[in-house]
Amino acid sequence: MRYIVIVLLSMNSFYGISQKQIIENFSIDLKEIIKNVDVCKFWDLQTYPDSEMDINILNYIFGNENSDGFVKLFNKKNLMVSIFGPHLDPENDQSYFHIVYYNPVYVKKNKEGHLEFSGNRELLWGVNYIQTRIIVKDGTVKFYYPPFFYGTEYPW
Repeated sequence: MRYIVIVLLSMNSFYGISQKQIIENFSIDLKEIIKNVDVCKFWDLQTYPDSEMDINILNYIFGNENSDGFVKLFNKKNLMVSIFGPHLDPENDQSYFHIVYYNPVYVKKNKEGHLEFSGNRELLWGVNYIQTRIIVKDGTVKFYYPPFFYGTEYPW
């Protein structure tokens, strides 16, 4: 997967693919990786700052004997995705985006394009919505490390 994503991102400058399209493509690929429990492909995705995935992150996302992880959410037929950003991180002058996956029964977009929650946002986390923070650095989409741990941040 890493090679496919890298090749697609490298082709961006040659074919004129926008940064937004790169992120949209990544969000679709990421949904399929988690939905299909493709741990190997997920392991190969890059993080920022550069760090390797570890077993705790894999258990958090894909589940284990004590947890379902987020696979059930990603298998919902009506799962929607929205991308928010770019936002500027003042600590390192790096632009970042949020990818939010959500169940439109509990999370809806209002007229301004912001997400509104029916119910307690914290209780909906991981069951009816999840988000992750990403950057595009050197033509590659990278998770802000650790992936999917920015659920309490409300960027939209």
